[in-house]
Amino acid sequence: MPSPAHSNICVVVPVYNRARAVAYMLDSLEKQTIIPGEVILVDNNSSDDSLQVLQKWADKMRTQGWDVKVAQEKRPGASAARKKGEEMTTMPYLAFFDSDDTMHPDYLEAAMRDFEADPHLQFTVWNLTFNHPDGSTSRRRIMPAHPLENHLVQGLLSTQAFAVRTDFLRQIGGWNPAIGGWDDWELGLRLLLGGGKFKITDESRSEFTVQAESISGLNYLHRKGDWENTLSEMDRILTQKEHFLSLKIIRHAQRLLAYRRAILAAHYHHEGDRNAARQLLRTAMTSPHLNLLHRFTLRAAYLFTRTGRRGAGLLFPPLLR
Repeated sequence: MPSPAHSNICVVVPVYNRARAVAYMLDSLEKQTIIPGEVILVDNNSSDDSLQVLQKWADKMRTQGWDVKVAQEKRPGASAARKKGEEMTTMPYLAFFDSDDTMHPDYLEAAMRDFEADPHLQFTVWNLTFNHPDGSTSRRRIMPAHPLENHLVQGLLSTQAFAVRTDFLRQIGGWNPAIGGWDDWELGLRLLLGGGKFKITDESRSEFTVQAESISGLNYLHRKGDWENTLSEMDRILTQKEHFLSLKIIRHAQRLLAYRRAILAAHYHHEGDRNAARQLLRTAMTSPHLNLLHRFTLRAAYLFTRTGRRGAGLLFPPLLR
């Protein structure tokens, strides 16, 4: 078989204490049908052997003609590590990936095919497969007609599910190292509001392993405060855009953030912190631009979710349009 061709896309991977799990991700990267023009592996203060694992893999791949850089970022948090890679790259395109997930073999080739088909495309978004602890799998519901709602409710632009032109990412401010949780959710909002052309496909190109400690995993109290700060930052972003986008779009997005607060409050209740749940639900219900139907919808979503049931994202957000 001929050797894979090199491309002009950079893959950035932040790593924190994933000495064992990162091997699966690196193996999937190594099996890509095209070779990334650059790989930047960023160790984020790991206390295990992650850095040594990254350096060993980088040395091996350099002998095969790959351009692999291993960097360290002392500021805590995946967003700071991703920012480091964003600042270091010389490639015109960027993809970001997490250390404990895996790519389909054509992950990079499909992304580059999207960009090559449309020279005006600023970023491309696809679906991904969720592998749950009970052995089941699922995929997000992709709604190309409602990308903002799709993202604010289901995290459409999660880290493993988009690639972007480097100059466009930098134009909208790039990764925000001050965001402690849901950093890709906050970035995705700015990407969608940035005015660039984008493409959404329902094709799954990566595998996401749901874990209890992951941002979109099984518990939320361990990062209480981080989520609320991100929601407040996203409120601020929407307020800044009021002079540039239609008020209908902005108000809808603000209602969806209130919905996310109600859902987060339900998780807090389910995990045992009823006081935090009440306070956050109160904040959600007093959000501006909610009418009586909207408030009823938020409370119904809260009551539905706090029992541990899933599926609120399909049932309730359409009532907030």
